[in-house]
Amino acid sequence: MERREPVHDASGFGISMPVFLGIWLVCAVLAGLDWQNLVTNTSLTGKLTITFPAMMVLSLSFGLAGAALIAVAVGIFRRP
Repeated sequence: MERREPVHDASGFGISMPVFLGIWLVCAVLAGLDWQNLVTNTSLTGKLTITFPAMMVLSLSFGLAGAALIAVAVGIFRRP
């Protein structure tokens, strides 16, 4: 019987890349919804608007930050 050593990720990322991309997608959608809610419900004298490209940049960048925080937290709790 052959004994296998557990595989440790040397990068310290905590999760695999496909899982990270999935988490990034979820975080980006949530960030986009939050930004749209913020723009819609801001009470100013004029109507506050945001363009679609700006919304995409904000969503993807905040989604990336959220996914990275989740990956780091998973990595911390997975370490022996």
